Amino acid sequence: MANKKNTPEKPQEPGGLPPELMVPGQVNPVKDPETAGSEPVTETVSAQNFTPEPDPAPEADGVYVVVKGRSVQHDGEFYRENQQITLDDSDAARLIDLGVVMSLEAVRETLAKANPPGTVTINGR
Repeated sequence: MANKKNTPEKPQEPGGLPPELMVPGQVNPVKDPETAGSEPVTETVSAQNFTPEPDPAPEADGVYVVVKGRSVQHDGEFYRENQQITLDDSDAARLIDLGVVMSLEAVRETLAKANPPGTVTINGR
């Protein structure tokens, strides 16, 4: 036999979208615990409040990758090849000039050039 909890069961109601994902003019039902029996109150998202955040600059995060065949010890931590490392601008410039690290964006560009999109042919068809 299954054990039942002694708590009152709540009906499963689908939730609405968070305000940052809503389209201007879309409504989201809001329930107030004090007015549980009455009809739900709705909020509207105005177009004035809807401003998407701009994407950060690709190099602004300071994430770099250790180049293959190299290793780096930085701030007491040891980083092996292909590991991500967070560096400030001066350290990054010095290590890039030495050929020890690459920016994450440069690694992505290199991989995109090495694997261009195309059609795969199997069994000569």
